[in-house]
Amino acid sequence: MKIRDVREGTHTPASGGGSYLYFRADIIAPDGAIVGLTDRKWIRELDGTVWAEHERQRIDKPHRGKGAGSAWGRHLNALYYESEFDRIELFASDDDGGYMWASVGFDFKEAWGAQAVIDQLTVELRRLTRERSNWSGDSDDPRLAGIIEDIRLAERILHDAHVGFGNAGFPSAERISQAGRKPGMKYRVDDWLGARVMADSEWDGVKYL
Repeated sequence: MKIRDVREGTHTPASGGGSYLYFRADIIAPDGAIVGLTDRKWIRELDGTVWAEHERQRIDKPHRGKGAGSAWGRHLNALYYESEFDRIELFASDDDGGYMWASVGFDFKEAWGAQAVIDQLTVELRRLTRERSNWSGDSDDPRLAGIIEDIRLAERILHDAHVGFGNAGFPSAERISQAGRKPGMKYRVDDWLGARVMADSEWDGVKYL
């Protein structure tokens, strides 16, 4: 990482007031090439609460999945815990950001994002149901067993979502992202229900520390 822009300012009253420190850093590959960037804002509210806003993180596709984002995240999380940050907020988007942030414990902050993912799961359940109904292969084919298992998982998540966003038992983003994942499976390499549903999803996320 190489920090190239730092500034401070006043946080908006609508967001609680207080002050912030913003910085942008380039993500550097071992050969010295710039392969991405990250923007972070650290906010101190008037009551002394400190939290982080992850405004953006982008890594060029050829360099994704090589550990840079994870290492940066671990470094920041250690700093946040040590400094007694209250939470981290972000907007999950940019290709596979919806999956990646859910997989590391970020959850839906707002109802609209949660509902968008639940709607996508509903669409996926309909597709799976049609695939099962139109199945013409052998009944003992492992692919059919996988379809049936995905249907069961999707139905269970949708059943639990009926309690409504914000109520106990509503499916978390992490739970949805990991639905159907087997030990050893890797995102972008293997296929499972949660990865299909969360890929390309967009939602406001929060992680309390």
